Amino acid sequence: MMRVKLNDRKVKRKTTSLVMAILWGYGLLAGPLWAAPQGGAVTTGTATINQSGNVTNINQATQKAAINWQSFSTKPQETVNFNQPNSSSITLNRVIGNERSVLEGALNANGRVFLINSNGILFTKGSTVNTAGFIASTLNLTDEDFNAGNYVFKSNGSTGSVINMGTITAKDGGYVGLLGNSVSNQGIISATKGTVAMASGDKMTLNFNGGSLLSVTVDEAILNTLVENKEAVYADGGTVIMTAKAADDLLSAQVNSSGIIQARTVDDLKGGIKLYADGGTSTVSGTLDASAPTTGDGGFIETSGDKVKITDTALITTKSASGKNGTWLIDPTDFTIGGGGDITASLLSTLLGYNNITLYSTDGRSGTEGDINVNGPVMWSANTALFLDAATDINVNAPITASGDDAALTLAAGADINVNKDITLSGTNGALTMNYGGDYHILTPATYSGAILDANGQPVANQPLAGTEYAGITLSGSNATLTMNGTPYTLIHSMDQLAALDDATGTATGSYALAQDLDATAWSGANDGAPSVIANLSGTFTGLGHTVSNLTLNTPLLNNVGLIGQTAPGSTSVIRDIGLVDVDITGDTGVGALLGGSESTLTISDVYVTATPGKVSTVSGSGASIAGLVGGTWDFNAPTIIRNAFSEADVTVTGDGQNAGGLVGEAVNTTITNFHATGNVMGTNYDSRMGGGSRKGFEFFGK
Repeated sequence: MMRVKLNDRKVKRKTTSLVMAILWGYGLLAGPLWAAPQGGAVTTGTATINQSGNVTNINQATQKAAINWQSFSTKPQETVNFNQPNSSSITLNRVIGNERSVLEGALNANGRVFLINSNGILFTKGSTVNTAGFIASTLNLTDEDFNAGNYVFKSNGSTGSVINMGTITAKDGGYVGLLGNSVSNQGIISATKGTVAMASGDKMTLNFNGGSLLSVTVDEAILNTLVENKEAVYADGGTVIMTAKAADDLLSAQVNSSGIIQARTVDDLKGGIKLYADGGTSTVSGTLDASAPTTGDGGFIETSGDKVKITDTALITTKSASGKNGTWLIDPTDFTIGGGGDITASLLSTLLGYNNITLYSTDGRSGTEGDINVNGPVMWSANTALFLDAATDINVNAPITASGDDAALTLAAGADINVNKDITLSGTNGALTMNYGGDYHILTPATYSGAILDANGQPVANQPLAGTEYAGITLSGSNATLTMNGTPYTLIHSMDQLAALDDATGTATGSYALAQDLDATAWSGANDGAPSVIANLSGTFTGLGHTVSNLTLNTPLLNNVGLIGQTAPGSTSVIRDIGLVDVDITGDTGVGALLGGSESTLTISDVYVTATPGKVSTVSGSGASIAGLVGGTWDFNAPTIIRNAFSEADVTVTGDGQNAGGLVGEAVNTTITNFHATGNVMGTNYDSRMGGGSRKGFEFFGK
């Protein structure tokens, strides 16, 4: 029986060998049992090839050498060594046969090695590569370009892929590049203080500075391109690049990282990570780490593409333990935070604890994209900055709240900034910057969305969408700052600050903003007989959606009575985004809750006068130009524009008073749009709801 078993084994061995030979002949096996590189012929430079057992040695005598191979593969027990003049030497290995390269063994070099095989390249689990620099590519590099230092790789119709399941290591300062129709890392790649590049395209250029790989440029695109990292890439003190470019309008380029990419700061060398899907989607569901865990500043991370998706499993950090945090740039055509968008608001809030984050949207291919939408609440307490930069609009549809002492928010829009929910920076040095090519809009009761009528058919305050609230911008820190379109604003935190604006010169000649709601109940100026809080304005005053409540001005013998007495004659002024609630204003001529009178070029927008339930705001006077909002505009040569405005104040005219109205008392060279007034206007000589006296150039449009 023993003899029979031995014979059976011999038969099995012969049968197995025959089957494997047949499978190899038909290309159904990855490679032969012994697969050392075969058929090498030197085409440029000087090198010799020696094979002994499982070891292949390539001994190179010149700084550059190129070898054409019929095949280039290794089995687990096999090793290929490149012995080169120095660490800057390069050997170009080009497979001209029809088999893909399957490397299961070891590849070592004291210099740099390029391996090109248009059929594909696979590094299996357990394989190792150790070099000063290594490129694996299915795109060809000609000898002429190689010798000239023009590292331009072209596919020539190749559809091969590069897959790493092993361990590829470059010496400090070295590089690893995987280039192909599709590229997948399922193993470990390391290049401390160097560069790891994974790229997909039809033509690409590697950009070197000396022996350092700086970047890869995808010059020509292909269809259905993919670059992915499923395991780990390490380049501390260096750079990791993943890039792909699609040749169609179907957004078929995919750059995905579900594994770990680490490029931490080493000494003074900050790390960098870049994911770029040109004509497709960059998706991050793993870890991107450009932090500085010991010393130095955090690095830089970029996730770019026509679309960028960040899943809830992602961890992205540029945090520094002892220096400055780095920056994470998100660069899609448009982007939505929360609400089923491209990143959840909770994850963005968390990642703001580790990074300064810049979200930059560009115009889409159709020309209709470029918005940034905040559809979920964003909240963070770290001293980090959020920068939203939209090609078109920024739509703040959910609250943005930052409580860090040095937290900062920048909103930059090519068109409009639409603040539909509160923005709050409560830190001591909280900084808000707003830049816009169109305008900014804050959702307040004055925001015009079409006239809303009560049961009696009278217009009432415009209302926001069901379940929402009005918006405002709050900057409550004592050293908080606001800059809009390059202009710094003086922030007002109290009634006394507001009243002091024109104390020094008699005219407030700057840009001013309410940092929060103001309550005038205890304001001392009311008891001192002041006819206004700001006597003269020559500049810009914005309430940022806030209100001044409980303001009482009782000066029946004085003119130019209101929150703002008058705009300085000959000036150009803007008043916007403010509400007056529960006010009681009394004067003689030029009396209005917001503004007594104007003899200047003036724009008033998104303003209102109202009262809390059970109360009534009142305005009264005994002279001329008396109204719920603006007493009068009097300059024939200076135009006034009033838009998105309403008043619910009752207006009373005593004695021989005239030119009274619910909204404006006397309007000269004035255009009023999108407005209404619902308070009673009563007097001996005048009784109306809407207008008062109107003279040259007066127009109104609205309810």
